[in-house]
Amino acid sequence: MFKKIFKFLLVIFSVGVISGCSNSSAATQTKSSTNKITVVYQLKNNKKTFATKKVKLAKHSTVLKGLKKAWPVQQKKGFVTQIDHRSQKPKQSKYWLYTVNGKQVNKGAASQKLTNHDKVVFDLQVAK
Repeated sequence: MFKKIFKFLLVIFSVGVISGCSNSSAATQTKSSTNKITVVYQLKNNKKTFATKKVKLAKHSTVLKGLKKAWPVQQKKGFVTQIDHRSQKPKQSKYWLYTVNGKQVNKGAASQKLTNHDKVVFDLQVAK
C-alpha cells in the first residue's frame, strides 16, 4: 500500500515540475518576442527595386541599425552615402533618400526610430 501511495505522489510531483517548467519557458519566449520588431527594407535605384529584406531588430532601433544588419553600408554624419556597394553621385545630384511607411523623412537614418512592421525604402535618385 505504501509503494502505491509513493508512486502516486511521485507521478503527481513529476507532472507538477514538468508543467511548471513549461509555463516559465513560454513566458520567457513571449517576453523575448515582445522586445523585437520586424522591419521590411527595400532598395531602389531610380524607383526600380533591386533588393528587399525583412530584418528583426530590438525595439526602438534606428533605420541605420537595420540597414547595416541587412547590407554593407557607409555613412557620414548619420546620413547614408553607400548601400550594398552603390554610392551616391553628388555631381549628378543622385543621393540615397528614404521613406518610412511611404513618408519622406528629413533626418538622418541614425536618428530615425522604427516601430514594428515599418517599411523602409531607400532610393538612389536625383534630389529635387
